[in-house]
Amino acid sequence: MSDTSEYISWKCLIQRTTSPNSKAWKYYGGRGITVCDRWHSFSAFYEDMGPKPEPKRKYSIERKDVNGPYCKDNCEWADKATQSSNRRKQKGCSSWFRGVSWHKAAGKWLAQITVNGRHKYLGLFDSEEEAAAVYEAERPS
Repeated sequence: MSDTSEYISWKCLIQRTTSPNSKAWKYYGGRGITVCDRWHSFSAFYEDMGPKPEPKRKYSIERKDVNGPYCKDNCEWADKATQSSNRRKQKGCSSWFRGVSWHKAAGKWLAQITVNGRHKYLGLFDSEEEAAAVYEAERPS
């Protein structure tokens, strides 16, 4: 199965968690992300994960807890939309949610969205979660 999409995904997750020479090492193995002992065997990985859903090119391995290990209980095949909503907080961002930031002068959470290249102000909110809910409600599907 070495020519399958599943094998390539497995090989890449092993490399980024175990090889300091991997370009992705600093985001995975370098920050403590590991692979369970069982998954150091491709056959065990495939037994636990099964085949990727179709179309295969749209799916990749997703850790439900972005700070947790690669293992059966923490992984699933996910599309890009699912993965984009499950990311670590980015350096320099004040919020865990897309479209939400801390408005220092107002002392509240600001929600805003860009649709068709235009910025739309959604309001100021007392909680980060409330601002995120408004952003999600406005986001085009």
